[in-house]
Amino acid sequence: MRSDWPELKTILNELLDGNRIPGMSLLFIKEGEICIQEGIGFSNLELRSEVDPFKTIFRSASASKPIAATALAIMVAKGIIDLDASFYDYVPYFPKKAYDFTLRQLAA
Repeated sequence: MRSDWPELKTILNELLDGNRIPGMSLLFIKEGEICIQEGIGFSNLELRSEVDPFKTIFRSASASKPIAATALAIMVAKGIIDLDASFYDYVPYFPKKAYDFTLRQLAA
């Protein structure tokens, strides 16, 4: 645990209070080692249940789209994946559909 965690936790709690965010889960990794893995705030405001970073499930909504797009662009640039390959080349266990589709089609 980082020595400045209490100060950071205070700042994040102020962010939660000021922006009406009920809770969040944080994971900081440095050089492959977990520095901080904590839950802050509440997973259920009515029950006042605190966030458990190992159990609380969050709805990411559209926030995950730019993250996925960035990861996809990096993998394409590094030649790890081919946008015009079949989706099933990368996820062969996915239930087969009537028509094949590419990663480019899925990303669009």
